[in-house]
Amino acid sequence: MGVSIYKRGKMLYIKYEVAGKMVQRSTKLEDNPYNREMLKRQVIPEIKRKIESGEIDKETVKSKPLGWYGNKYTKSKEHLKTWHDVNLRVIWWERRLGPKRPVDTIKVGEIEELLEEKAEETSWRTAKVYLSTLSGILKIALRYGEIASNPASLAETGRHVKKTVEPFTPEEVRSILGAVDGWYQNFLALSFYTGARPGELYGLMKSDIDLERGVIHIERAVSRGEITTPKTEFSVRKVPILSPLVPYLKRQLAANPKSLYLFPGEDGGIMHGAHSTRKRWIRVLDKLGIEFRKQYTTRHTFITTMLKSGRVGLLELAQMVGHANTEMIVKNYARYIRDEHLKISRDIELFGDISSFSL
Repeated sequence: MGVSIYKRGKMLYIKYEVAGKMVQRSTKLEDNPYNREMLKRQVIPEIKRKIESGEIDKETVKSKPLGWYGNKYTKSKEHLKTWHDVNLRVIWWERRLGPKRPVDTIKVGEIEELLEEKAEETSWRTAKVYLSTLSGILKIALRYGEIASNPASLAETGRHVKKTVEPFTPEEVRSILGAVDGWYQNFLALSFYTGARPGELYGLMKSDIDLERGVIHIERAVSRGEITTPKTEFSVRKVPILSPLVPYLKRQLAANPKSLYLFPGEDGGIMHGAHSTRKRWIRVLDKLGIEFRKQYTTRHTFITTMLKSGRVGLLELAQMVGHANTEMIVKNYARYIRDEHLKISRDIELFGDISSFSL
């Protein structure tokens, strides 16, 4: 039976085994010669004595459960706009590993099995986000000295293969807009002609629409029924109103005269989010026989169509859709305009007339 001392950061920890269970505990002492000597002379002999006498047994050294650390983790993230998503991921792990599960019994192998399950349901990209959440929970246990290492940091994941999301064709856009009516037709018209995120459209107020100057002010978004700021600081922006969009905007501005919001919920207040239109969106695509894509694809469709039109520069487009610079546009959409440069006129005189020079 051995009791050893080890260092983590600036602090000293002790490690020993009881009934086949490895225990790690913080001594709350800084690493220096005096404290090491004191632990060797006083603390370690006492621990050995208690183990031999049975005062320390398997039950008395049981670590705190996953649920306890999960709760601390979610509380530490309450300031985030994405707190609700964080909480859902914590709940997912607790349901699969057990909220009462001692954290020091969680194995790397079972974490990997659960990640494979999540990757099959969604993607490896999503699974890695879930892994990051578990790693964050177990980092707290690590700081408390409950575990010697974080098993989540040792878990291996599969390679994420980014799914190609095809934008809607002009024919599909016309079909979709022709298959709906009322406020939802107006909503989709704004989606296709501005590239605004759905949450940004839910947050639009009638006062944000300036038909005289031809500008839409995007200053807020709606997420899970709550008004929040747009995704990034660059998402607060002014979007030009393209001519085909004007009739749809005029019709929507005239609707629901008592509401301040352009697309109000049933009570006249804000819509609660994507689920407000999800079923309607699915029915429309199914009715038309169009391959399913998320409603967010309206944004991708706007960006790709604008790029192909050649009527707007990369920086202008980035500003319209709320990107900080052109990097995201080039990275995500370059493949859609790969051969557009071949469509340029060949009759460009770069250096004046050189036809008279002898060859």
